[in-house]
Amino acid sequence: MTSYWLRLARKTEWGSLLSLVSPSFFDVLPARALLTQGRDLLRNLDARSFAAARKRAARALEKAGRPVSLLAALPGKALSEDDALAAPERTLVGELVLELYFRPLLGTGESLLDLRAERLALEEDGLLWAPGPAWVTWDADFLQGIGDLYRGFYREEPAVFAHGLAALGLEPAEALLRRHFGEGDQTAVRFEVAHFQESFHAVFTECRRRRVELHRNFLPLGLALATLYTTLERLEVPLDVRAAFERSAGDRKKPRRRARA
Repeated sequence: MTSYWLRLARKTEWGSLLSLVSPSFFDVLPARALLTQGRDLLRNLDARSFAAARKRAARALEKAGRPVSLLAALPGKALSEDDALAAPERTLVGELVLELYFRPLLGTGESLLDLRAERLALEEDGLLWAPGPAWVTWDADFLQGIGDLYRGFYREEPAVFAHGLAALGLEPAEALLRRHFGEGDQTAVRFEVAHFQESFHAVFTECRRRRVELHRNFLPLGLALATLYTTLERLEVPLDVRAAFERSAGDRKKPRRRARA
């Protein structure tokens, strides 16, 4: 069943991203969970369902007042083709992309997974985002666990962090996860795809060694993180991850501009 789903997935535009996820991941995730999650992701590639998800995401960004416009297609040059951005512009893009990753996991519970640089552009009013047709509605138990994991780490609340680890079955990999997040200053973090790959491989290998079966939602989470890291590595600037997390978790500002869908 697993190999069948992987063959189907590799024929979509997401196939290249699967190579960024640790091979040991597919040994840890139960085959049935992988199959059901994979089928959901493939079904969500449907143009009509994705357009509805994009509109919901646009409304959430509008409500939060973030300078991001959701589009069906970029009107001009993508971030992946633009080497002229100055450091402050790269920092702005990076911190907004971090919010696009964090916000659904800490609030709406529904993520558009494509954060690749070829789907982003910067204009005077803010970030343009035209993600590819992949999205997920997170399971409630996973959403609670991942939310506690991030809240516990970035707000330095050990009990909350421990609850998140337990809820996600990641207790055997606590030391590895702390090393991945990076102890200490989170206000100037540089992102590297190699670091992401190595950390995830180590985490999943340890889970496999301890016979832990991970939640099915780790599949879309891995894809979202892969797109996040490829974009942030390209920007080549240190980013204030803690501030991006806090804006995502507790921002209640009124909308400044309309997010187009």
